[in-house]
Amino acid sequence: MPNPDTNNTYNAQHFGNPSLDEQWVDSPFSEGTYEQEQNPMLGEMPGHPLHVKVVDTQSQNVAAEFTAWTTLPLALAGSAVATQICPHRYHRDSARLYWYIPTGCTVWVANKPDPLSNPNPPASGFALTPLNNNGQMVYEGQQPLYAVYTGTPTANPTPSQPAVPASGVAAQNTNSYPVTVVVSGGSATQTTVNGVVVGPGDGTYVVPAYGSIAVTYTVAPAWVWSNASPAASTTTPFVAVQDQSYGTVQ
Repeated sequence: MPNPDTNNTYNAQHFGNPSLDEQWVDSPFSEGTYEQEQNPMLGEMPGHPLHVKVVDTQSQNVAAEFTAWTTLPLALAGSAVATQICPHRYHRDSARLYWYIPTGCTVWVANKPDPLSNPNPPASGFALTPLNNNGQMVYEGQQPLYAVYTGTPTANPTPSQPAVPASGVAAQNTNSYPVTVVVSGGSATQTTVNGVVVGPGDGTYVVPAYGSIAVTYTVAPAWVWSNASPAASTTTPFVAVQDQSYGTVQ
């Protein structure tokens, strides 16, 4: 058995105190639940601070370590296996899905391919159409995603030609596709799209789906509306996927 006097001599030489145990016991954790006998690593000694005090916390956005871009055509429901648009990934930060859904089609999304094998998938909140799709969806789950489409793609029609409204009054593009508006003649001084000034008057402007355009003038100009994205009837739905992950890619 070690000689206590020898131990105290060692302690005095190295710690400046005849008893190391006395320093451990005489600590903020020497009583109660965290007393020294139950958890000897909780305590403090001169020159040996073993406790941590949190004085501030901050969060910081960190870029993903892995990003993959993929463009995938979607399978027609009932004719092929559902298209896997996102793999199972433990370290997924997020996946950004940019959809192209032509007129006449509906896209169905699910975590498993089985519900999408039917030619008429069951109605759910995962049905995307040209009307409710804003072109982007963010997915933050770990599970895979699958998609199919139903319907027959049709070419976007030629938009109707609305009358030029009063000066400064906005006209809405009521179509589910963007339109090109050519403004000419009259005495137009300013053109805005969705409330943002885009030109002095005459010119060619693109108005997003369900967006608006207004022209300020003293003498009304003429304008011509045309389809800004006349999709061919053979164009089927597809999705561009930006899959972002942290750490190991699985």
